[in-house]
Amino acid sequence: MKLTILNSQETDMDFDALEQAINKHVSSVATVETQQVLDGELNVIFADEDLMIELNQKYRKKSYLTDVLSFSYLESRNEQEKLLGEIYISLKKAKSQAEQKGNDLETEINYLIIH
Repeated sequence: MKLTILNSQETDMDFDALEQAINKHVSSVATVETQQVLDGELNVIFADEDLMIELNQKYRKKSYLTDVLSFSYLESRNEQEKLLGEIYISLKKAKSQAEQKGNDLETEINYLIIH
């Protein structure tokens, strides 16, 4: 699977390790039926607070900061399109949650992506 990580936030996170973790998880759950997932693309976007609130309002009708929003394009795409979906993550919210749980940021981000 091709993974694209877009980040405009300040962080010292190891994105290579994140990419490896995501690919490992996807490979571990892949079956013959999910070959389209292995051949597809996934975008992970680390969005600022304003964008996360805007997306949460637009798609969930909730006007507050959320930690993660995911959008699947599996049902609406044709066979030539590779983009499977997008995951938007609030680094601000992820950092806060990591501190509350006693986790490091990478662990929290992995949890948000995989759940």
